[in-house]
Amino acid sequence: MNDEFTQRLLALHYVYPKPLNRLSPLMKDDPDLEYLRFRSPVDLAETMKIPLEKANALKRSYLHYANTPFLKIYGQQQICPLVYRDPLYPSSLQELIDPPAVLYLKGDCALLDAPEK
Repeated sequence: MNDEFTQRLLALHYVYPKPLNRLSPLMKDDPDLEYLRFRSPVDLAETMKIPLEKANALKRSYLHYANTPFLKIYGQQQICPLVYRDPLYPSSLQELIDPPAVLYLKGDCALLDAPEK
């Protein structure tokens, strides 16, 4: 799992908590969201089919939270964010029209990887 991608997706999801189908236009040309911070609000508005004002707010908020250590913060609260690329992400959710980009699980995340009895 790419921690840098996870960090970028968590920052995006924090400011724009939309399902994967709404975020996928951003990832079409930039699957790891490496260039999100450099995209103009006009480009974001066109790509995501949202009003320019919303794209401006999204860009501002994303830049504000881009370096927030979400994995550490969530970990302190025993919250395990499970991004759609994680091998533990339920494959059945991928079949939905609007699968969640991130699942937030509370408790012992190691139980996800435990063998079934």
